[in-house]
Amino acid sequence: MSIKQQKGSKTANKPQVTDLRAVLTKYIYHWPLFILGLIIAGAGAYFYMHIVNPVYEISATILVKDDKKSPEDKPAVPELEQSGSSKNAEAEIEILRSKNLISKVVNQLQLWTTYTIEQSIKKQDLYETTPVKFVLVKKGGTLRNQQLKIHLKDKNSFEVENLSGQKQTVAYNTPVKNTFGTWMLKPTDYLDQYTGSDLTIGLNDPELVVIII
Repeated sequence: MSIKQQKGSKTANKPQVTDLRAVLTKYIYHWPLFILGLIIAGAGAYFYMHIVNPVYEISATILVKDDKKSPEDKPAVPELEQSGSSKNAEAEIEILRSKNLISKVVNQLQLWTTYTIEQSIKKQDLYETTPVKFVLVKKGGTLRNQQLKIHLKDKNSFEVENLSGQKQTVAYNTPVKNTFGTWMLKPTDYLDQYTGSDLTIGLNDPELVVIII
């Protein structure tokens, strides 16, 4: 390669370097915007993690056994028993899907009741650590989309609005009448942790919860 060709190649590469420097200079000039964008993204992620309640997915595998048949009753060729096993599995699935079974689960776990407390900038679900447990003594109206605003006054009593809209102090394990019936609150082992806090108890119709599930 001659000296002229070398000079020509250097001259050809020089604009590319200049363009690269110009692009970098242009973006570096706006570096405050990049820093601001990172700060906004980090703040958004922080508030999202602290505001949105986590959602967990639960799955399980069930093994259906047929213990009624003895080894002597089973056919010598296993393929002959496939239809019977399939029907047995389908029957067990129908039992698991039955409304009566789901209704028992909803009532035993009291899935028609929610316990939430205002904490900083979000509502915290207290299903497993609720300071009190709602007990419906006698139903007198609809429970659908009902709410109770409770103030956990101390270890012995709480405050709630009565039918007249006034604050009423009620002792735990004492029946209270409301528009949807007679109910009471039973303290739990977590009451001391939330004494002095405001608790919201959400109620819904158990039959509606069964349909949703």
